[in-house]
Amino acid sequence: MNCFANMATLCLASLLMLPLLCFSKAPSWGNDPTVFPDVTTEIQESTDSYSEKRIKTAVDSNILGLRSIYYKYLDRGLRFEGDVLLKFAITENGKVSNIDILSSTTGKSEFDEAIKNKVSDWKLETTRSDKVTSVTLLLKFAIIHSNSKCLILISSRPTNNIVRNIVNTRIKLRNIYVAFYKLKSGFSGKVILKYTVAEDGKITKIDIMASTTEYPEFDEAVKNNVATWKWIPEKNESYSGNTTIMSEFIF
Repeated sequence: MNCFANMATLCLASLLMLPLLCFSKAPSWGNDPTVFPDVTTEIQESTDSYSEKRIKTAVDSNILGLRSIYYKYLDRGLRFEGDVLLKFAITENGKVSNIDILSSTTGKSEFDEAIKNKVSDWKLETTRSDKVTSVTLLLKFAIIHSNSKCLILISSRPTNNIVRNIVNTRIKLRNIYVAFYKLKSGFSGKVILKYTVAEDGKITKIDIMASTTEYPEFDEAVKNNVATWKWIPEKNESYSGNTTIMSEFIF
C-alpha cells in the first residue's frame, strides 16, 4: 500500500514539475524564431459627443486585449496579417453597440469575430450628452519577426549583457509561477513584456504587450517582479542611454 502511495506522490510531483522544467530550460538565442504581435489602430470616422482624442484614449487602453487575441492565434502556428474594419456606436452611457465588421483582409473569419466580440465589451467614459456616437475603426494586425525570445528596439548595451540579464530574470520568475500554479493548477502560457532599462540598470517603464495565460493577476505579478530587477553591467563597463526591449517569457 505504501508503495502505491509513494508512486502516486511521485507521479503528482512529476506533473507539477513539468511546467517548471519547460520554463527553466535555457532559451535558445538565435535558433528559435519568435513572432511578436503588432496591432495599430486608425479612427477613420467619428461623430457627435465623443471626440477622436477620447476615442483614441479608450482604444489605446483596450489594445492589450486585441493584441493578446492575435498573439494566441500566432502561438497556435497561424501566421497571418491583415486589417479589420469595424463600425459601431457608442451610447450615452459609454457602451459599444450595433457593431459590425465592414471588411477584413485577415482571411480568418473566426479571428475577426473574436476581435469584434472583444470590442463590443469595451466601456468608454460617459459624457453628459444623450447623443450616440458612430465610430469607424480600422485595426491593423502585423507580425514582427525576431531570431530570439527578445526583440531589441533601442540599445545602449552589448547583446551579451542583454541576454545574460534576461536569462537571470527568467530564472527569478520561477517562484512566482510556482505560487500561482498552486492557486490555479494546470495553467500555462506566454507573456510579452516591453520595458526600458536606464543607464543605471533600473527599469524605468514596463508594459504587458500580450499574453496567452488567461490569468491577468499572474501577468501583472510577472510585470511587477521584472520591474524591480536591476540589470548588472559587465565588469568595468558603463552604459549611456536607455535600452528598450520586448521579451517573450514562457511558462
